[in-house]
Amino acid sequence: MAYIFANDQTRGFDVYRYQAKGVPASQHGRWRNAEQTARHMTQVRARLGATSLDKPYCLLRTRGDL
Repeated sequence: MAYIFANDQTRGFDVYRYQAKGVPASQHGRWRNAEQTARHMTQVRARLGATSLDKPYCLLRTRGDL
């Protein structure tokens, strides 16, 4: 079980309780630091060519985007 906390600018502070019902993932993924990400993205560009998704991006929006 996990709790996820969010601060919605309209509704206020939200707490979500999440309990997975499926089978745990066989691959856990990985966190990369900036240097590792740059190296990885260089490999992605070499393999796939330049695309709009070949660089890291932030999913969080700023207040001006709302």
